[in-house]
Amino acid sequence: MPFYFGLDLGQISDPSASVILEARGDGDERTFDCRHIEPYKLGTSYPAMVKAVQTLLAREPLAGDCRLAIDHTGVGRPVFDMFVEAELRPIGITITGGTQWHKETWHQWHVSKIQLVSQVQRYLQSGRLRIGAKLPHAATLQELRDFRVKISKAANETYDAREGAHDDLVLALAIALFVAQHPIA
Repeated sequence: MPFYFGLDLGQISDPSASVILEARGDGDERTFDCRHIEPYKLGTSYPAMVKAVQTLLAREPLAGDCRLAIDHTGVGRPVFDMFVEAELRPIGITITGGTQWHKETWHQWHVSKIQLVSQVQRYLQSGRLRIGAKLPHAATLQELRDFRVKISKAANETYDAREGAHDDLVLALAIALFVAQHPIA
């Protein structure tokens, strides 16, 4: 698959967002260009999101060449089912604590937030992930600068947006990148 679509689902106080990456090359030389960034307006209905994603995935060059990955955490499960019913064959990513990831089934994965965010940071620092400054909404990916490491009282390391900032675009990007790096096979 040359394209990867990440969708982070929000609820009442946290907006949803989507990011599309284009992959180039193979193995350790693989690079990713961010081709689409879309924060959804707070309160956008989930049926409207399914329709918008379905319309976008039907366009060239995405048609038939794009893997959809959706935040499956919390409200994500019933919304994920809506994407399945729309025959979009999504992968559900349940965002967890800890530091590991595993596949439950080919389309249900559990991935730690630390692993998702640290992968984005590694790819950005190495220059293998590029986000065009002229893309609409690219400036809102400033959320990457807002991500901070927090150490809990139990000495656990966690990543989170600064107080008052949302992590929706960062997680949409992280979900797309993770699925791109972990083929279904």
